[in-house]
Amino acid sequence: MRNLYRTVALCGMIAACLTLYVYQHFRCIDLSFQLEGLKTQQADAAALNSSLNLQIAGLSDPRRIDFIARQQLGLTEVQPAQVQEYETPNGAEVASVRYTRSSRP
Repeated sequence: MRNLYRTVALCGMIAACLTLYVYQHFRCIDLSFQLEGLKTQQADAAALNSSLNLQIAGLSDPRRIDFIARQQLGLTEVQPAQVQEYETPNGAEVASVRYTRSSRP
C-alpha cells in the first residue's frame, strides 16, 4: 500500500510539472500572438502619424493660406494710405508686449 501511495504521489508530481509546462508553452504562444498584434497596431499608428504630419504641413503652407485669404475671404494687402501712425502723448506709459510661442506645432 505504501508503494501505491508513493507511485500516486510521484505520478501526481509528474502530472503537475507536465501541466505547468503545457500552460507555460500555450501562454508563450498566446503572448507572441498578442505581441504581433501590438506590432501591427504600432505600425498602423506610425503610418497614420506620418500621414497626419504631411496633412498638417500641407494645411499650414503659407501659399495655401494666402490663396484662401485672397480668393475665398477677399482680403488684400495693406495699402500705405490705410496705415495711420500716431504719436505717443508726453509722459504716457506704453505697455510692453512680449510674444510667447505656442507649444503646438
